[in-house]
Amino acid sequence: MEYLDGVLIKLKRKYSKDEVVSALSKKLSESDFKNGELVSELDELKHLLQTSSKENKSLKKDVCKANESYKETHLYKYQRGKIKNYEENWESKKVENQRLHEKLHSLNSELAKLKI
Repeated sequence: MEYLDGVLIKLKRKYSKDEVVSALSKKLSESDFKNGELVSELDELKHLLQTSSKENKSLKKDVCKANESYKETHLYKYQRGKIKNYEENWESKKVENQRLHEKLHSLNSELAKLKI
């Protein structure tokens, strides 16, 4: 009951202007301090957002580069496979060309014998 009496006395009491100004000044400085904390936290979050945005852009660039590199590697492997096929075809055509030259030479020889 004592607490309630103290509160009721404070409510009923007439405060002087100095006491009211002092109490309001104290509340104002507490509010200013809390406001400063919140502004600081807001600035920190903005900085974190900017940093994370820059990191995301950097990561996006890295992913694009990796993707391009993958495409280039894939294209290189594909083109290398085609070149290997062309080389194999070239070798087989070279062998066939050699065989045909030999056959042509033998046919020319037979033709020369027949003309004699």
